[in-house]
Amino acid sequence: MARVTVGPASALCGALALLIAVVGAAVADPAPTREDTCYDQPAAPSTVAALKPADAVLTITSPRAGETLGTSGGVLSVEVEYWGPHLVEAGEARSIDEYHLAYLLDIGSMAYIGTLRPIPHCTTRAYTGAATRATFRNVGSGVHTLSVLLVGSNDVAVNPPTVVTVTFMVK
Repeated sequence: MARVTVGPASALCGALALLIAVVGAAVADPAPTREDTCYDQPAAPSTVAALKPADAVLTITSPRAGETLGTSGGVLSVEVEYWGPHLVEAGEARSIDEYHLAYLLDIGSMAYIGTLRPIPHCTTRAYTGAATRATFRNVGSGVHTLSVLLVGSNDVAVNPPTVVTVTFMVK
């Protein structure tokens, strides 16, 4: 029977590979939790998604990707730049193609991209509206992910999706 000996170099490589896998999983788009997928809307997904406007451009200006920042009492302010059709609050919209933004803090955006699932309203980690700024409270220290999506009046991501995501740290 052959005996395999693991030397310090191969043990270090194995530990490094494990660390990369763990960090990669932590930074990857988190899977939605029960709180993330609850709705104060009808339980059934929408039957339609608004089409992406041809001239829509969305960027997150604050926080920046990879930035480490402090919060004042756990309050995090985020800001985006948006170019495209006028943004309208969902309650004021008259048609599916009147758009607004959805801000998701530590909620996996993939659950809402390319699907007909509306953005949840039952969590303090999701905010929708026409403003290009949003504030989240009770944000703890650690690594966080912010995604901002362009959505139609039914809170469903436009098709094809317009979404930006940054990962940053709060100390």
